[in-house]
Amino acid sequence: MKSYSFVLYFVIALLFSCSQNTEKVNELNEKATKLILENLNSIDEASHQEAIKLLDEALTLDPQNGKAYFSKHYALVRLGKYEEAITTLQNGIKNVKDFQVGDAQRQIGFVYDHMGEDGKAQDHYLSALQAYHLSTNELGNDRSDPKVIRTYTERAFTMMFTEEKNTGLNELISIVEETQDPNASYLLEVAKTDFNKKQYIKDYYGI
Repeated sequence: MKSYSFVLYFVIALLFSCSQNTEKVNELNEKATKLILENLNSIDEASHQEAIKLLDEALTLDPQNGKAYFSKHYALVRLGKYEEAITTLQNGIKNVKDFQVGDAQRQIGFVYDHMGEDGKAQDHYLSALQAYHLSTNELGNDRSDPKVIRTYTERAFTMMFTEEKNTGLNELISIVEETQDPNASYLLEVAKTDFNKKQYIKDYYGI
């Protein structure tokens, strides 16, 4: 699951990144992503360090490059640099207009959860839910709009990491029945299969 989970996240979630990328920045993002994806099944430190270096260069050229913040945090987590990964996402929230705040807050929650800091993790999951709620208010409820479907799906899945787990599961079921969205269908299968959030996070990062 770990390889597919990250690839799915990268392909779908980052499609909605609103960075004003130059050709050079896109090239750096692609090279870094390739290094990470090629090493999902084993953590090659040199490859991940090179990916981080490329992403730092991309962020220097374009601090609005939302994709780079997410990719950099992922590589840092795999190297065990948890605090730096959290700071990276916090910088994205601070620096990038129209950043995927809900996703970033949830990923920060993931990192804290993996670190065993459950209270901080829950705080960030709740912040993620608040961000998703604001987004759904802005986007409306047109279930033919991929961005709307994705936002409702990610909000429902985030609930799986909180005390609203049952509500999240029911919302995922409703979304899948209404839209047959492949991302929602995948996350529903994950949620239905004896869901363990700690194990999911380990699998997600491949650690």
